Amino acid sequence: MLYSARNSGQHLLKVLFTIWVLSPFLLLELGDIFSKRWRVIARPSLYWMMMIVAVGPLAIYGLAVLRSPEAIPTPVFVATPPISVLAIAAVVGITAWISRRSELG
Repeated sequence: MLYSARNSGQHLLKVLFTIWVLSPFLLLELGDIFSKRWRVIARPSLYWMMMIVAVGPLAIYGLAVLRSPEAIPTPVFVATPPISVLAIAAVVGITAWISRRSELG
């Protein structure tokens, strides 16, 4: 991304796109920080999401490039971070809810 946009003067766009791409990983880091209060049995779901989010987009991007290297489908690259964020939020939310519920009951 940075190499392909090296000659364009749109620095703000590069910064925003970098935040867009890194947002799932930042969310996972926040989840890891807050998971310290969870029961030990509830943490593996977060760790599995870390693995899925690390490997999943690489596979998706790789398939997109291999299928059509001349015309890379932009929607794949734009849609992957928010889909990852939604999946992380769902798994972390459900796991936190189950962990909190098991502590109360």
